[in-house]
Amino acid sequence: MSLVGIATGILAASHIVEPAIAVIIGLALLLPIALPLFHRIYWREIAQAIYTILSVLVVTGLAGWLSSFLGCYQLKGTDNQSVIIQARVTNYRMVSERLGHLTVRVMREWDGKGWQVQFGKILLLIKPGQESYHRGDVWLFGPLGLEKVPESAPNSSFKPARYWISKGVGYQAWLNKGKSKLIASREKMAVAEWFKRSQQQFSDRIAAMPLSQNCTALLSAMILGDRTDLNPEVRDEFSRAGIIHVLSVSGLHVGVIYLILKKLFSLLGFKRRRLPISLLSLILVWGFVELTGAGPSAVRAGGMITIFELAWLLKRNSNGLQVLGTAGFIHLTMNPFTLFSAGAQLSYLAVAGIFSWSSIFRKLKKVRFPLNKITGSISVSLSAQSLIVPPLIFWFGWFPVYFLAGNLFLVPIMITVFYLGILLFLLDLSGINLAFLYEVVDRLVEMAIAGASWMGSLPGNVLEPKGLSWIDVPLYYLVILLIRSYLQRPESRKLLGGLSLVLTAMIFHRFF
Repeated sequence: MSLVGIATGILAASHIVEPAIAVIIGLALLLPIALPLFHRIYWREIAQAIYTILSVLVVTGLAGWLSSFLGCYQLKGTDNQSVIIQARVTNYRMVSERLGHLTVRVMREWDGKGWQVQFGKILLLIKPGQESYHRGDVWLFGPLGLEKVPESAPNSSFKPARYWISKGVGYQAWLNKGKSKLIASREKMAVAEWFKRSQQQFSDRIAAMPLSQNCTALLSAMILGDRTDLNPEVRDEFSRAGIIHVLSVSGLHVGVIYLILKKLFSLLGFKRRRLPISLLSLILVWGFVELTGAGPSAVRAGGMITIFELAWLLKRNSNGLQVLGTAGFIHLTMNPFTLFSAGAQLSYLAVAGIFSWSSIFRKLKKVRFPLNKITGSISVSLSAQSLIVPPLIFWFGWFPVYFLAGNLFLVPIMITVFYLGILLFLLDLSGINLAFLYEVVDRLVEMAIAGASWMGSLPGNVLEPKGLSWIDVPLYYLVILLIRSYLQRPESRKLLGGLSLVLTAMIFHRFF
């Protein structure tokens, strides 16, 4: 309920949808929670439950609205309005030889009479080499002609507005030469800057290993979250094979690092010291999350590991979906614009699918090794994919058909590459070179790329619908909910009633 409330508040403050529509979306998301209340009608309990739900929705909704409103820059006039601002640099990167993206957090704005406090970020488009910008420095910019970030990019399928809203940026401006002045520089290096430089140094170290270019690029992406040198063709092939998630630091990678740390501490004889080992493990895990760029999926995994670890220390039971919801609520409280991130949506929904279907697949008859590993991989893949179909179609316009084969045959290869890559990196830091191990990793990467390329070339490898209508998404999730409900407790009346509701909605949308 808290997660639905804060998401509704963020939607209402973002101006992407009307506030009334955001409230309707929030109430619709609560239907799966409210339906069990009516299995047995006790009006007093129902009234108390509705009061609790509305109270939580109002409080968390206001929190989401306030955090989103204060985090997004509000232009008081119309587009192309000339403004003068004082802002702190948050990020700078070169997009090409002719263009750089400078993201700044606005602190104050000149209104003609004096400086007024402002909030939020804006994007400044600059020519590289114009000035030297460092994270944390405060600059005076202007006059700037602000305009909304465009919905689409010329000669490209990239949607700038969708990407930048996930960063909390809604406006952009060209920064011409002579329109900026340094006010104050940060003498000490920021922690985030230190992690960024460390990531670059480690990436350079991996790039210097005697491996193929594709192999070093994949290792940098999987271990450090640096996808700068990743071949676009390789990325597309992995996408069409349905295994693109292995090329970014996700919950899988953070979980592997956590398990390695726990195993290492156990081997060193620290198993009985629960509190110090847990704290040290969490510190190292969050250090790894920051080192890899603190992507949405990595932050989600770090948050869930932290909550599970605290529950273990406090000897409390921890439900997977409750832990996921708590991590999502904290994540949105710290950064409300994560709600609009494609990576965050796919990550949270995939894990929610795994937790939602786990009780159903657990009822299936257990089989012996190695068939249990195969059936387990199939169930996890189907569970994760069940809830991410609509966002995949929305963000990318297609859905990989052979994702199950990719997860069964190619993901284990890439997980092995990930383990061996960490080992090679540690050995390289120690000055130890094992030539045969480099050869093994290279061959495994070549095998994975060849397999992804073959799957991507198969006929009908992707499903490309023409788009999503306003009714498609709720109907899809309603069908998934009906299937799960029927498998959990087979009742033909429930299934027929639900399918008739879906059919009625489809007919209504078709003709009206």
